[in-house]
Amino acid sequence: MRCLYPLQIACLLLSSSLAFGESTITVHGESESDSEDPLSPTASSETIDIPSPSATLGQVLENATGVEIRRNGSMGRGESVQLRGALGHQVQFVLDEMPLLVTRGQSVDLSTFPMGMFKRVRVTRGGASVDYGSGALGGVIHMESDLASRTRSRVYVRSGSFGYHALGVNVPFMKGKNGLLVGGQYEESLGNFSFQDGNLRNRTRDNNHHHKGNVSAVGQWYTSDIGRLKLFVDLFADRRGEPGPMEFPNLTAESERRRLLLGTQLRLNPQFSGRVVHNLEVFTQIRQFTFRDPNPIFVGDPQFFQMNDLSRSTRLRSQIQLTPVLMLRTGFGATLDQIGTRKREKVHHHRFTSNATTHLEWLAFDHWLFTTGTRIEHSKKRTEFVPRLGVRYRTNAHLQWRANWSQFFRLPSLDELYYEGVGVSGNPALKAERGQSADVGLLFTPEDKILRLLSLTAFATEFSSLIFFAPIDAYRYRANNHSGGLVQGLESMTRLEIGHFGVHASYRWQHSSASYNRAIPLPFRAAHLSRISIDRTFYGVSTQLGVSSISSRTADIFGNRRIPGYLEMNASLDYRVNKSLSTSLRAENLLNGLTHQDFPTLPRPGRNISVFVRYEPLVNE
Repeated sequence: MRCLYPLQIACLLLSSSLAFGESTITVHGESESDSEDPLSPTASSETIDIPSPSATLGQVLENATGVEIRRNGSMGRGESVQLRGALGHQVQFVLDEMPLLVTRGQSVDLSTFPMGMFKRVRVTRGGASVDYGSGALGGVIHMESDLASRTRSRVYVRSGSFGYHALGVNVPFMKGKNGLLVGGQYEESLGNFSFQDGNLRNRTRDNNHHHKGNVSAVGQWYTSDIGRLKLFVDLFADRRGEPGPMEFPNLTAESERRRLLLGTQLRLNPQFSGRVVHNLEVFTQIRQFTFRDPNPIFVGDPQFFQMNDLSRSTRLRSQIQLTPVLMLRTGFGATLDQIGTRKREKVHHHRFTSNATTHLEWLAFDHWLFTTGTRIEHSKKRTEFVPRLGVRYRTNAHLQWRANWSQFFRLPSLDELYYEGVGVSGNPALKAERGQSADVGLLFTPEDKILRLLSLTAFATEFSSLIFFAPIDAYRYRANNHSGGLVQGLESMTRLEIGHFGVHASYRWQHSSASYNRAIPLPFRAAHLSRISIDRTFYGVSTQLGVSSISSRTADIFGNRRIPGYLEMNASLDYRVNKSLSTSLRAENLLNGLTHQDFPTLPRPGRNISVFVRYEPLVNE
C-alpha cells in the first residue's frame, strides 16, 4: 500500500492553470505549437501563453507541471529551474529555435531574458539529448518570439518592493509576413531585504543590488514562396552585488555579466509541394563574467577574476515527408567552445564537437504514432551514441496515451574541466554525465462543463554518472565524477471550471536515491511540490489567489545538510482600463515568510509587492 500512496495523492491534487483577463498567464495542455524545433511529438509538454511581460520567466514557468524554480535574492536576481530530477545546468534552453550554448557549468539565469520579446514558453519534460545534444537531461524550455503576432508598439513599467524599478519598450516593423521586432528593457533594484537565519535572528541581506539591461531584435524575411530568413539577436549586460553566504556576508564584492546571442536560420522548401524542408542554422554566443572584491573576507581570496567564453555552432536539418504517414528528419552539426580565464595570467582552452542525428515518425492506423531517433556526437576524447523511442495512442478524440524512453548525456563544461580558483578546482579527467529517462502517461480532454483537462504521468530518470564539486580536504573542493542515482515520480495536470471560478492544483511527487547509498537522496531534489490557485473575474478585474509548498531537501552528496521546506501564498489583480492601457498588481509571499531558502545560506526575500502598467497605442488597420 505504501507504494500506492503517492499515486493516490497525485490523483487528488492535479495540476494545470486557467486564466481570465488578458494579462494573466494561460497554460495549455499538450497542444500543438507553430514552432519548428525537432522535439518528438510524443514527448510530455505544456505551452504557456505570455500576453504581457508582467512576470519574470521564473514566475511564468511556475505555472507548468513539475517545474521547480529556485531563487537567489530579491526580484530580478538569479532564478534557475529544476525538471524531473535535473538541475538548472541539466535543462536545455532554446530561444526561437536557437539553443543556448552553455560552455560553463552553471545554471541558466532565467532573470536575464527579455520577456517583452516572447509570446509563449513551451516546457517539454524528459531527456532530449537526441534532439539537442549535451545538456538536455531533464527537458527543454523553448521560448517563442512575439514577431508574428505583434502589430502594436508597447511601453511598460514595473515597480516593486526592495527598490525595484523596470522600464521596457517593444516596437514592431512589419510589412505582411516580413518584419522586425525590436525591444529594450532596463531594470534596477536596491535589493536589500530582511530575513531570519537558522537561529531565527532578524538580519538584513545587504549588497544585494543590481542594474541590468537587454537590447533584442528578431526578424524574418520570406525571400520567395519557398524560403525564409530568420534572425535573433540579444545583447545583455548587468552589474550586481555579491553578498556571499549569510554566515560570512560580503559588503564590497560585485560582479558584471555580458552576453551576446546571435542566431540566423535559412529555411528552404524547394520542391515536392512542401514535402521537403531544409534548415541551415548558425548560432554564436559570447559571454563574459567579471568579479571584483577590493576587500576579500578570507586571506587568499581573489580581488579580481574574469572568465570569457565563446561558442559557435552550425546545424543543417532536413525534413522529408516520405509518405503521408512517414516522415524522416536528419541533421548534421558542429560546435566550437572556447573559454579563457584571467586572474594573474590568462589561460585558454577549447573543444570541438560534431554530431549527426536521425528522427523517424510513423503514423499507423490513424491512432498510433511511433517515433525513433538517434544521435552520434563526436569529440576528441569520446564519441557519444544516444537513442530514443516514443509512442502515442489516441483512443478517441478525448483520450490519448504516450510512452517515451531515451538516453542522455552532458559533456563536462570547460570550467568543470579547467577552472582553478581559491579552494575550488576543475578536473581534466572528468567524464560525461550519462543516464536514461522514461515516462508513461495519459491525456484526457473531456467535453465536460467542470473537468476540462486531465493528465497523469509516471516518470523515471536514472543518472549513471554525475559531476559534483566535492571536498577533497577541509579547505578545498574539486570536480569529480560520482556514480549518480535514480529519480522516479509522478506528475499530474488538470483544468477545472466551477461556475465563474477557475481552479487549478499541481502536485509532483518524486523519490531520489544515490547509487553509492540508496538511503541517501540526491541533493536539491525535493520529494513534494504542490500548488493550488483560484481565478475569478469581478467587474472586469481578473483576480488570482494561489498557494505553493515545497518539502525539505538535502544540500550535499552525503545527505547531512538539509534545506527546510516552506509554504508561500501569492495573489494578483489584472485590469484592462481601455484598448491601450492595462495594469497589474502582484504580491508574492503574502505571509511574509522570512526563513525560506532555495540554496543553503542564501535566503529568499519576504513579502514582495509589484505594480505593472502597460500602454499599447492604437494603430490604423
